Amino acid sequence: MNMIEKDNSSGSIGLYFSTNGEVSTVELIEALLRRNIRVALPAIEGDKMIFKKISSIEELHPGPFGIPHPEKNGEPISPSLLVIPALAFDRRGVRLGRGRGYYDRYLRGTGHGELRIGLCFHFQFYERLPCSAHDERVDVVVTEYGVFHTTRRD
Repeated sequence: MNMIEKDNSSGSIGLYFSTNGEVSTVELIEALLRRNIRVALPAIEGDKMIFKKISSIEELHPGPFGIPHPEKNGEPISPSLLVIPALAFDRRGVRLGRGRGYYDRYLRGTGHGELRIGLCFHFQFYERLPCSAHDERVDVVVTEYGVFHTTRRD
């Protein structure tokens, strides 16, 4: 929580609503909202993913893939800090997603200024994963054992 607030003192935070096998984000989302920090969650619209501001978890509704989703008329925002899920990450910041490419397309289209934080359990953190030219990377990976800076910007 402290790392997120320190690195995002003037912007908004894009998070994900956790599902099975992912680090739970519900308490983090609620804590940030209580501190009046602008929080946005992903919304799938066609083949695009955008982030929409939320005011509470109660306003979410089932979206594609059964994942809670912001309201359709929610305010789209471009978070300056993103907390990103994955099946696995590696020390270079490579992310193994679920294969639909939503995050890769979103990250490619937003520029590269936002801080990207991968959140996973340590057993999902590898030395090296396969990587394709279209794969977007994260700057930092956070597990229950610590914070690991990657080589994304090298």
